[in-house]
Amino acid sequence: GYLRIVDVPPERLNHRRQQIQRQSLLEDSAQIDRGALRAFLHDLEYPRLYLDFEATSTALPPFDKVRPWEHVPYLYSLHRDDGRTVSHTEFIAAPGTDGRRAMVDRLVHELGPSGSIVVYSAGFERGVLSRLAEVVPEHSDELALIQGRIVDLLTPFSDFAFYHHEQRGKVSLKTVLPILTMKDYSQEAIQDGYTANLAYRFLSDRALQGVPVAHEATLLHELRSYCRMDTRAMVEIVAELEKIADIA
Repeated sequence: GYLRIVDVPPERLNHRRQQIQRQSLLEDSAQIDRGALRAFLHDLEYPRLYLDFEATSTALPPFDKVRPWEHVPYLYSLHRDDGRTVSHTEFIAAPGTDGRRAMVDRLVHELGPSGSIVVYSAGFERGVLSRLAEVVPEHSDELALIQGRIVDLLTPFSDFAFYHHEQRGKVSLKTVLPILTMKDYSQEAIQDGYTANLAYRFLSDRALQGVPVAHEATLLHELRSYCRMDTRAMVEIVAELEKIADIA
């Protein structure tokens, strides 16, 4: 019969996360485990390389070495923080083409041999990299080393090392970004991965049919901007976590 977590007797909340959620509501403030945040941030090595892929999937494979409904990456964004400056690069495959080999060639070069590769929810990026290693076997060793350098920025949020009740139990990138930085995706023409992938599939389908799209350049710009926002968001989230953990 309880409608709010703050009304539940504390002894009924057996999970640590439930207790943190309740306390955040009662105090109207973030619950912070600074020790856990410091431990996580301590493991981030420079250069910090913030990486995000966008990938699309179809029932009928459009290219060789593609399985039904396989996530085929077509775009990545990479922000590089060397401790002094932050720079950005990106890659997007021409719609209707298999750009995976060119993507791997660029990515391996741009990630280099050292530094933490920061992603949000690492399972997806690891899956993309593993499949790219199969498709482009000449870079398989380098891609395996790249996977070993991945650090998942989701961890401090899924572990509730930082939690604010405005998250409402959610820990996605788009949930924590405005809480920590007061920024969001509202200025982006494309605001989520589903819409991004629909837009790219539309462009790819038209390209494979030989049908020109008048606003293709605009859509490609919007796709790059959306993916760039994902990696920029991670840069800013880490900066805020360092302030909160008193190690900035």
